[in-house]
Amino acid sequence: MSRAFSIVAALDQEGGIGKNGTLPWHIPADLKHFRDITTGASVSPAKNLVIMGRRTFQSLPAQVRPLPRRINVVITTQPNLSLPGGVLTAHSIAEALSLEEPKHTPAGTEAFVIGGAQIYELALQSPWCKALYLTRIKARYACDVFFPPIPAGFSLSQRSEDQKHDGLCYWFETYLQCAQPPASSSCPG
Repeated sequence: MSRAFSIVAALDQEGGIGKNGTLPWHIPADLKHFRDITTGASVSPAKNLVIMGRRTFQSLPAQVRPLPRRINVVITTQPNLSLPGGVLTAHSIAEALSLEEPKHTPAGTEAFVIGGAQIYELALQSPWCKALYLTRIKARYACDVFFPPIPAGFSLSQRSEDQKHDGLCYWFETYLQCAQPPASSSCPG
């Protein structure tokens, strides 16, 4: 059985999400936004699931790998991948989402796909993807990894005011999946 999940990503104005295996920008408010979304604002002791590819996991700074206060799941095809204790592995997004044993994902937890490009591509094709939480950065970074196009079944539901950090402009967007994707690119009113 699958379950609903969301995607969290930050991208430059060309859709770039990474360069040379790292984030090419450092925006503290975006990192806080990411942490707040993926850890959840509830007082529940349940931990949310963060699902990522192997390269995304390996690109996380050592001091936050695995991501604290979240259940980390790495999607990999490598059978003997060495990961820190407590990090789960799966071979697909569907398998990662099926980790519903009480010891792994108690009731009330949410699931978030956090990268990289191949995992985002697969996640956007899933009917279980319910929301996209995107940080849009108004700059170009000559990225070598890109976020896939947003499917027509998603509609922009919220956009923050412009934010600034060291002269850099960025904002937060939330897209929601329409109940039934319409013929046009926006949900009926």
